[in-house]
Amino acid sequence: MTSWQTKKLGDVMDFISTGAHSRNDMTSATDNPNQVFNIHYGDIHTKYFTYVNLDKDIVPVLIENTVRDNMRLQDGDLVVADASEDYDGVGSSVELRNVSERKVIGGLHTFALRSKNDEFAPGFTGLMLKNPATHKRLMQMSVYSKVYGLTKSSIASVDVSYPEKPEQERIVGVLEVWDEYIEKLEQKIALKGQLKKGLMQQLLTGKRRMPGFDREWITVSLGDMGYARTSSVDKLSVAGEQSVRLLNYMDVYRRDRISNSDIFQAVTAKESQIGASDLKSGDVLFTPSSETPTDIGHSAVVIEDLPMTVFSYHLMRLRMKGSYMSVSFAAYCFKTNAFYKELWKRAQGATRFTLSKDALESAKITIPDDIEEQDAIASVVKIADDEIEALKATLNEIRLQKKYLLKNLITGAIRTPEDLKPLDTTRLERSAL
Repeated sequence: MTSWQTKKLGDVMDFISTGAHSRNDMTSATDNPNQVFNIHYGDIHTKYFTYVNLDKDIVPVLIENTVRDNMRLQDGDLVVADASEDYDGVGSSVELRNVSERKVIGGLHTFALRSKNDEFAPGFTGLMLKNPATHKRLMQMSVYSKVYGLTKSSIASVDVSYPEKPEQERIVGVLEVWDEYIEKLEQKIALKGQLKKGLMQQLLTGKRRMPGFDREWITVSLGDMGYARTSSVDKLSVAGEQSVRLLNYMDVYRRDRISNSDIFQAVTAKESQIGASDLKSGDVLFTPSSETPTDIGHSAVVIEDLPMTVFSYHLMRLRMKGSYMSVSFAAYCFKTNAFYKELWKRAQGATRFTLSKDALESAKITIPDDIEEQDAIASVVKIADDEIEALKATLNEIRLQKKYLLKNLITGAIRTPEDLKPLDTTRLERSAL
């Protein structure tokens, strides 16, 4: 097998001039052939990982379509973010792919680099700074002043290790198989999510009825069904108080159900707070505030009693008075467009919108009068939920495999045989469809 070599990044790549445009200087892309695509450092941290594919990825463009020729980037160029809010993000980088005739530049807080001697196979430059040793060295060279920063000289002086081009091509080829599978799984999850939303809008509004049920649905206010309560428990731990588990805003925002198996934050609370903010089976938690009114009212139901667990002051709890609603149905019924609109129109605020206790209790919802119909509806939606969760579990497993392969292939710990043929992705594609 061919050996690997280690060189300074500045010895194998040249720096290309970049721009300094802020978000205010950018807009969405159009069909204008003269528009200038701008790779902003923030997008390197949040939207891209290894590559920016100009044929697929959404990349902002400059409002002013002017760029110097010495700033234009091409396929294979590497764009490195020189600033990061967190230590692990230091040295984040992406390789450009499918630039074609487009005008593309490196943006604010980036360095752009190009291979000097055509030493790198397409797709490989995006992997080089992912080498754990290289990444660690970049983190060590970063300077902290509000954010972690890298200088041009530090990036140029970092060591990069790489094999000869044929092995680079094989490494890229192996990782692309996993990338394709991940992309197809993500697409399938997104599709299943849209189908689930459509199913919910039909079943949870009565537009589509479950077989065997014909009783009229009823419209009730949340105040008829239960009573709302806020909390005074924060995220602090105070000596002398009781240790409790805290249900936070994002716990509700991201889930449909809350159970003892979930991970909670450990805090403390007074005895009076524990009694007032406890959580029992059937309680429904709502997110009552947001920067936009249309992001208010996300909900999750507690499916079992949660001992020594309280909800935070960023949430509101609805505790049912009687048997208006089954626990399984409560996981979904507050997520229809009609009910969200009930909450949105009651939100108050200017820069941050809030839903009061009275506003929540006055909101109305239309539900089946028959608890068995509620459970039947919930069981159908739960099947769709379970399918999505199974796909997400598979996606997480494939991402872990990709992470393992990336770490070992890019360091030479795993070598690709010289007679490696292009991998057949047909079976993987079928399993993701």
